[in-house]
Amino acid sequence: MSIKSRLGKLSLEQPIEHFITDQAQHNRFELLPITLRHIAAVETLPLLHGTLLTVC
Repeated sequence: MSIKSRLGKLSLEQPIEHFITDQAQHNRFELLPITLRHIAAVETLPLLHGTLLTVC
């Protein structure tokens, strides 16, 4: 989402940090902690159209 917003492909009415916090509370989502182990695991994800597939 941050990348889309920065590229102008996603328009948000508030800073992304506030948007995500508000939406998580509104939709009863729990934000999960991301550890170094999770970040390192991204290297093992398959390439999709020449780029890494990431979940946002």
